[in-house]
Amino acid sequence: MFSRCILDTYCNQACLSLAKSIFMKKVFILFFLACGVQFITQAQSLSLSDATGLVQASLDTLGAAGELQVEWGVVNTTASAVSVKARRNVTQEVAGSTNYFCWGVCYDETVTISSVSQTIQAADTNYTFYAHYLPHGNAGLTIIDYVFYLSSNSSDLVSQTVRFCVDADCTLGVSNQAMAPSLQMKAANPLSGIGSIQYQLNDAKGKMEIYNLMGQSVGQYNLTSSQGFILIDSNDFASGQYVVSITNNNGQRGSLPLIIQ
Repeated sequence: MFSRCILDTYCNQACLSLAKSIFMKKVFILFFLACGVQFITQAQSLSLSDATGLVQASLDTLGAAGELQVEWGVVNTTASAVSVKARRNVTQEVAGSTNYFCWGVCYDETVTISSVSQTIQAADTNYTFYAHYLPHGNAGLTIIDYVFYLSSNSSDLVSQTVRFCVDADCTLGVSNQAMAPSLQMKAANPLSGIGSIQYQLNDAKGKMEIYNLMGQSVGQYNLTSSQGFILIDSNDFASGQYVVSITNNNGQRGSLPLIIQ
């Protein structure tokens, strides 16, 4: 009986010690994760100088061949040189208009991600970015996000949203047009295996396309309902960066960056 009590006491102490150890490990893991999130949040190597968020004009002033242009500097805030790429995400577009950007070199309207990186020295500023918008006689609001990120780490980025307003009331950033189509990733991005992309056409029909860095269409999907899901298999694409674009029958577009592992 006495030996059993000793055994029970030993077991209780061992269990208590084990429980404390597990609890402390969980606390440490949670603390580590919290710090890790903080580190990731604070890790930003770039900033923008004199970025513009709104450009307004009238068709009478622009004329048939007129264009709107914005430019700003991209600043390396670190103590070492960094290699930087640029991309544009069109979230709302006026039908019949076109746009393109320059990052070191100028790309045509089909290119969404720069194929050439720009090296910015420590604490220096690159002034080779230009965004061009051509309404081609079409009034309305186009909204484009311009993103700059490290070639070695696409999550280390800075971005600026620009509203190109031509004969439209853009004071609140709301267009009188129908809401533009949208895309949302419903899987991990970078994607490995099969994942789904949710789309909202705001129209009866449309299409979704996937473009590579050269602006070439590598996947096409006809959309026959106003909203739904499209399954994407990463094995159908080479590893790298892509842009998913959606267009409805009204010519409005939305886009989403996609990385295939």
